[in-house]
Amino acid sequence: MPPQERQEIEGGRVPESALVGRNQALEHWPQEVDKKPVLGERQKQIISLAENALGDFEWKYGVRAPAPSVYYLTEERWKGLMKYCPGNEENSGFFDVDNNCIFIRLTKKHQNNLDLIDFLDTNLHERLHQQAFRAVQAWGEGLDLVREGLDTVNVRKGKRYFSDFDEGIISYFSGRMTENVVDTNKFLFKKELERDQLRRGSFSGDLEEAIFRMKKNDFAYRFSVDVIRKLIKSLSYLRGGRPQDVEEIEKIFINAEFKGNLLDLGKEVAKLYGKGGLRVLAHLNEKNSGLVQGFLRAKGLATQRRYAEKILPPEEFERYKKLMVESGEEVESEIDQKSWRHKYNTGEHGTKDYRQKNIDDRRFSRL
Repeated sequence: MPPQERQEIEGGRVPESALVGRNQALEHWPQEVDKKPVLGERQKQIISLAENALGDFEWKYGVRAPAPSVYYLTEERWKGLMKYCPGNEENSGFFDVDNNCIFIRLTKKHQNNLDLIDFLDTNLHERLHQQAFRAVQAWGEGLDLVREGLDTVNVRKGKRYFSDFDEGIISYFSGRMTENVVDTNKFLFKKELERDQLRRGSFSGDLEEAIFRMKKNDFAYRFSVDVIRKLIKSLSYLRGGRPQDVEEIEKIFINAEFKGNLLDLGKEVAKLYGKGGLRVLAHLNEKNSGLVQGFLRAKGLATQRRYAEKILPPEEFERYKKLMVESGEEVESEIDQKSWRHKYNTGEHGTKDYRQKNIDDRRFSRL
């Protein structure tokens, strides 16, 4: 979500003055730029691979969305676009939901073929935003977009929830798709992979046998991705820690992001963090991401509650406490969580080697 759309909402909605001029400009912008500027042959191949990966994703999970218009802009034209979309100057791309357009910036790295893995990830990231679930709500004389993926606006209170959590989900899955595309097309990315292994010094041996994995710093919104990874790992361990358990948890996240099914995600989170757990995650941002990580690592509800108090605004914390008490889960969840922690620490979900082999952090490391 572009920063300018995360501004404080006045009177329960984004001010018309902040949107009308920008949208009118974007309606005419495609007439001012070449829709298909000269792209390198490798870039064209990567765009085709991204389309194929998205097609597989749509088929596997039943995700559907109208095809967007995609514009690849040089640095000069990107600067021109920023006159209408301030706040995106440093981004590699963004999705304009009002006009169903994706704008991708051909950075110097992209144009000089210095990092086409990043170019691939940017294409996938913005296309996943475009495929996310959306909902509108009647407000005044018109309709307001109140949900995009998990990113949710309460128009009456003028508040936004899940913005950075949503970015984490998109970045997590675009990263997974990027890994799969690179893994199956190593020859196309040979320059990037060889340079990467020299720079990192993290791999030696036959490049064809290496398994490409994204490192923490390779992700957009990496602080949010850290939270998503931790949450998926914890929830999959609760089911047994097998690869199929990870896939089942990932599908719950996908259904929430792309089909609007937030209920199942809330139920899954509540198994470890109570019914107030999702409310805490809704307030994730870069400043409090360390506290949210602490909340997810907490071994008991008393510790979780202390973290929740630091994360949530006072009125939200009162709702959190009320949820935990009224649901009757405060004691039950504590017992369930201690039982799970005991099983995890004693290896009842499998040996340490088995867990590491299947869900260890190495699956997220590059080369």
